[in-house]
Amino acid sequence: MTNPGVCPFSPSDFYSALANPHAPREEVERHSHAKYLFGYLSDLRAESIVIEDPYTDADFLDDYTAHYARCFADYKRRCKRVHFFRRTFTDSEVRALLRRCLSKEEQQALQRDYLGFVVARPLPRTIVGRTILRTLDDEARRRFPATRTYRANFFGVELKVEGLAFQEQDSVLAACATVALWSRRLSGFELHTEFVRAAKARLVLMARSRGFFTEVLPADYLSKIFPKIVV
Repeated sequence: MTNPGVCPFSPSDFYSALANPHAPREEVERHSHAKYLFGYLSDLRAESIVIEDPYTDADFLDDYTAHYARCFADYKRRCKRVHFFRRTFTDSEVRALLRRCLSKEEQQALQRDYLGFVVARPLPRTIVGRTILRTLDDEARRRFPATRTYRANFFGVELKVEGLAFQEQDSVLAACATVALWSRRLSGFELHTEFVRAAKARLVLMARSRGFFTEVLPADYLSKIFPKIVV
């Protein structure tokens, strides 16, 4: 089992958790999506970060085999998954917790404080991969009609989070329309056609095979096919 890295939720620790050799912490601190996520998690009252490193993410692995494995730069195929909790942890507490079988009460407490995760991709710019975070406790001002329950294997402990799948659009491989289809697919809405059932990288390859010769899915492509795929 991968040993977890534990640190308090703070700006320096958060940006360090998302950093990689191609995107050092100083650059991540200026990254707009990372800054937004830090503010969002602050509103969720996050207190601890637990880092799962290395982590094999199926969505990034699909992107990696489709594009990054062929690049001259040495991009890694494995990511980090960064978990967030609304409770204070120490490294020794987490390790002790995961070495034994949790009682029902301990698992319920862990579930109650779990806020979700961010997959940190080993890329120079588009570092925010598959992200599932709890929605804000603000039903009077915000509604989230497209959420569903996702499961995360937290070092052998199954945790759940109600949220909406998100990832940063990768302008090299896929733009906003592709990510929108990917998020829609994971949200659980009943969608038809092979485009929506495919992973993000395959959406681009399938679109190109049908007459699109650019590297990314055109921005107006979603509006062209959207009426045809939603029940």
